Amino acid sequence: MWTTALVFFQSVLLCGYAWAHVTSTRLQLRRHVVAQVALIVIALVVLLPTPLAVPSFARPPETAPTALWLILVLTTIVGLPFFALSSASPTTQRWFAALPGGVQPYRLFAASNLGSLIGLVAYPTLVEPNMDLPDQARWWSIGFALFVVLAAASGVVVARKGRPLDVVHETDEVRPTSRPRISWIVLAGIPAALLLGVTTDMSTDIAAVPLLWVGPLVVYLATLILAYARATPIAPRAAALALIPLAIAVALRRLGVITPPIGVSIALLLATLGAAGLALHGRLAADRPSPRHLTGYTLLVALGGTLGGIAAGIVAPVAFPVPLEGLLTLAAAVVLATPRDWRRVLTVPAAAALGLAVVVTVVGPPGTIRVDRSFYGVYRVAAPTPELHVLYSGTTIHGRETFLGSYAGEPLSYYHRAGPLGDVFASLQQEHPTMRVGAVGLGAGAIAAYGRPGDSYAFFEIDPTVVSIARDPASFTFLADSAASIGISVEDGRLGLESTPDGAFDLLVLDAFSSDAVPVHLLTVESMATAMRTVAPGGVIAVHISNRFLDLEPIVAAAAHANGFVSILGSDFPAAELTDLADPSQWVIVGRRYSDLADLVTGDRWRTAHADGRRPWTDRYSDLIGAIRD
Repeated sequence: MWTTALVFFQSVLLCGYAWAHVTSTRLQLRRHVVAQVALIVIALVVLLPTPLAVPSFARPPETAPTALWLILVLTTIVGLPFFALSSASPTTQRWFAALPGGVQPYRLFAASNLGSLIGLVAYPTLVEPNMDLPDQARWWSIGFALFVVLAAASGVVVARKGRPLDVVHETDEVRPTSRPRISWIVLAGIPAALLLGVTTDMSTDIAAVPLLWVGPLVVYLATLILAYARATPIAPRAAALALIPLAIAVALRRLGVITPPIGVSIALLLATLGAAGLALHGRLAADRPSPRHLTGYTLLVALGGTLGGIAAGIVAPVAFPVPLEGLLTLAAAVVLATPRDWRRVLTVPAAAALGLAVVVTVVGPPGTIRVDRSFYGVYRVAAPTPELHVLYSGTTIHGRETFLGSYAGEPLSYYHRAGPLGDVFASLQQEHPTMRVGAVGLGAGAIAAYGRPGDSYAFFEIDPTVVSIARDPASFTFLADSAASIGISVEDGRLGLESTPDGAFDLLVLDAFSSDAVPVHLLTVESMATAMRTVAPGGVIAVHISNRFLDLEPIVAAAAHANGFVSILGSDFPAAELTDLADPSQWVIVGRRYSDLADLVTGDRWRTAHADGRRPWTDRYSDLIGAIRD
């Protein structure tokens, strides 16, 4: 989803740069000023009545491709304001270039990327923890209005004092030919594609650390800033040479020859992206034309970034069943960054290692049964032993099933009978001869193994690929072998619950995590109220909060308390006999009153869940940084 959003913003950025180029080259300077000011004023007029409002069709239709639906929603919400903002960078550079004695216009390109970097870091650390969404939208609109005022004031100055570029910048430079133009597109496109490739590799092959995508984007923006901050780019040749051993190290890690810790692996990929960005963006900046051709140059740079984003973010997930775009783009970066002299021979070991890594990635680790890739992630079913199948989402285990011995067909992993969820089922099954169970998130379908004749289980799963895996008897048999009646709705869990009748379930299980990523919209006060509405009197909600990086206990407890509900926490560390079959887990059980939880509270593993004074998340407020474990 993040890659699709990034491709959207890159595409709108390209449109904004195209507007700047066409209007600046086809209109006289004063008319250009009028056209630009008119654009941003229109954007402001459209924005102010409903600042960043979510459209009524934000609920995804069942038949629409998710990526196209997301792009349509983003276009409706921020399309015009961001288009106007996108046009400002090349337009402002063009205006400054028209002023006698003005600053070097290309430095403004570095300044605009510095602003992006500041905003990127400030949002999760300062804005999100301290403002709810309406306040954010309000202040963003105020900031946009201030931008309109400053842009209009700059336009007035330029209209009065500006002169044609051929007068201000006298040069014998001829119009750039096709060769440098193609070079600009490629040099901008490879780092943009590598940005997405590195982000995908980090989240699927290393760890789904919260906000992990911020790191690669910070590095990418920093390389652009360093490339354009001075007349001479900073260290592009040194970066190109450093890229070679870094690329070899990336390939060796993918091959399993080296197995660095998570932190070192992340640092390695970020350093590789930084070296590639410095080398290629440095060449791109060194080849920039005179200010007379500024908007055409920035347009082609934006075109390269958009094409790279589309290739890695849209085409690659469809074309490659496993993430290969990072390795392939890195190989291209190594070759392009190295000078065309004797040093080019140094790229041979790196290219060979990366090529071998591509082959090994396609083949997959030993014991791989199937690999699937969808809009929501990468899934792998592996058989570490012939009788044991394991489902991975990225690097996180999402289900196990064994086919031999006393545990054959039994729920395992986080769902085994000796764990907290097993306690919940045992308690409720004593009270209910037949049970109605709802589950948000399907995984391998392990919960269905608790089903008895007469029971009904309703699963809500947003990803049809996960449904395909769970229904594949060559992968898992929980659904096929369950004694209960099984129903699966392919839709977002919260939206599915909103259309579910009151009191439909005796037990509702919330387990809709993708790798270690958190579905924020399922942990809010409003979502908790919706979920409890679907639970019959005396029933409970079981929320799976096992997570390597986030402490979700206070988030769930605070949402429950805000609704007047009660909650308890159950923790589990499997016995030695289950070491290879079960995983440590934490579950928060939410009920309307403590009497609904009485049978569980008596167990040693259970205690009251603590909110620790945490502000509850709502549909208007969340704080992911505050939930990160110490």
